[in-house]
Amino acid sequence: METPLELYRQQLSTLPPCDPAFFADALNRYRAGDTSAAREISGRCLRLALVLGEDRARQLGAADVLDMIQEANRGLWKAVTTYAGNDLDDFLRFANDCIQEQLAAPA
Repeated sequence: METPLELYRQQLSTLPPCDPAFFADALNRYRAGDTSAAREISGRCLRLALVLGEDRARQLGAADVLDMIQEANRGLWKAVTTYAGNDLDDFLRFANDCIQEQLAAPA
């Protein structure tokens, strides 16, 4: 039987990556008021949150990796909803910083 983490990884593997053309379109739609576009961006960047959440759980020796991934997802959402630029690479750096900040915050 697969663990919840394995199932989550499988689900993420079916999502397309966030490419520059998609990002520009979705970001424009989000800024024009389409809140579903923010969810689309977040969904395509969940792999980043997964990796950083798992890394942080290993660093802390945390028993519940899924809790760390959930915190990483919160950081990703903050990045999506507060990013002021236009470039995907800059966004990914910004998202990395937001996720790291969220993971470092006391619970």
